[in-house]
Amino acid sequence: MAYSGKEGVDMKYQKGYNYRLFEDESINTGWFIGKDIDTEYIKMTRSGLLTVKRGYNWDGASSVAIDTKNNMTPSLCHDAVFQLMRLEYLDQKYFYKANKLYRDMCIARGMWKARAEIDQWGLDNFASFACKPGYEPYPVLTAP
Repeated sequence: MAYSGKEGVDMKYQKGYNYRLFEDESINTGWFIGKDIDTEYIKMTRSGLLTVKRGYNWDGASSVAIDTKNNMTPSLCHDAVFQLMRLEYLDQKYFYKANKLYRDMCIARGMWKARAEIDQWGLDNFASFACKPGYEPYPVLTAP
């Protein structure tokens, strides 16, 4: 069969994600959220066990924060929690809790405390838009 120039429907894709998770990653947030959440790529138990599932895409640290080994897992968890807030599975009151969790996880993984606190300050002061319902960091694009 010869190429006809166009088969099927337009292709859908996203641009912007830097990383893809190759195995499930779980972290105990210490939060009691009162309900179980289970989406395609993120699960969170009522007692706060966050599991990000294999295949999840995220962009790593944002803004002035740079990607290093000691903030990869924290940035994964932070992005997943923000996504749960955007999708309205979690209340917006978790915004500051997510930022503090990111900071605490970075320090526990060997990041200098001052750097982790600067990252948290940036999140606290400039990232609130990223957890709001309706915000899509990487919209779906179409190619013919």
